[in-house]
Amino acid sequence: SRSGLLQLPSNAHRYLGLRYIGETSQTSPKLLDSSRPSEQGSPVLRSWGCLVEVAFGRRARRAINVFLIVETWGYLLSYIVGAGMNLSEILGDMYEHKPVGIVISVIFAYLVSAYPLRRLTRLNLVSGFMSMVCMGLFVVSGMMLPERAPATELQAFNFPGLVSAAGIFVFSPAAHAFYPDIMARMEEPQLYTGCLRRAYTVACILYLAIGFAGYVLFGRAAQDSLIQNIGLDRTLQPLPGVSWMGSIAASGMAFRFMVLQAYVLPTLTSSVESLTGITSNTSRSIVLALSAGIAACFAKKAALLMNILGSAVCINIAFTIPVLCYWRLSRRARILPFHEQALLFALLLMGLCFSVLGVVSCVSS
Repeated sequence: SRSGLLQLPSNAHRYLGLRYIGETSQTSPKLLDSSRPSEQGSPVLRSWGCLVEVAFGRRARRAINVFLIVETWGYLLSYIVGAGMNLSEILGDMYEHKPVGIVISVIFAYLVSAYPLRRLTRLNLVSGFMSMVCMGLFVVSGMMLPERAPATELQAFNFPGLVSAAGIFVFSPAAHAFYPDIMARMEEPQLYTGCLRRAYTVACILYLAIGFAGYVLFGRAAQDSLIQNIGLDRTLQPLPGVSWMGSIAASGMAFRFMVLQAYVLPTLTSSVESLTGITSNTSRSIVLALSAGIAACFAKKAALLMNILGSAVCINIAFTIPVLCYWRLSRRARILPFHEQALLFALLLMGLCFSVLGVVSCVSS
């Protein structure tokens, strides 16, 4: 839920949507773990590609690898846009200086991604603390407003808005390409789903609390990024004595996004290397250069791009593909009871419907 935390929904129903999607996105690692063959001599499924190949063959593996590359690239792109936006906020004008911010963030990611994992983990802890400080400053700014958002601006539910935002809901809290890799590196991989469940629960509660407070306090004055509300009133004018908080928050979130780039980049470049044969260093340079160019040209449409990627790719990886693999592999070993088949069919139908409706809504808008 990294970059998705900063996208304030325009209606209260989207907070519930984030909680729901965050919980149901856990079906991916659960089904992955359940689908692993347990009999001796069976292949070890260390990636989505392995799982899909066992279920549907080698062609399907190549297709899912392309899906995962697109999804992971979407995360990298969103982090580049987020870092560039916050760095340009520090420089004075978000859109005028955004290319400069993007270049700085890309250079940082290129250098830091080569760090040992232990050092990256320390940077991640520091950046996580800084993002928590930013969330606190956001709530403090809302509580210092001379007047709160009127009740007429608050809307409890808007189903069309929920459907149109389904893609970014799944895109934000999910990271499906990383599930098998993290699970394979654990000393006790069977504990992974329980760890993930607790992490999702804590993250969703935190994000819902911050998001709901911001929506109630700022109403329609809430900006696309909470950084743009910190230290400002509902007319986006500086609050007396606290305007400095905006620069502090922008600095913290820029550092957070740049560290996340360094985390995502090795996974993305290794996937590109396995698919194309291009060496890791070369693919890292190519990926960063292309991503920086796209981010600079389409920064204002970044949210729309993430929504399309979420609808077309992430929803299918979160619901459709794990369900199909689990269903096919389980039927080889046992007869599934009716209630289990009904649940799998419901998840499959929900994934397909949200994917189609999300893409159509994004294109039409």
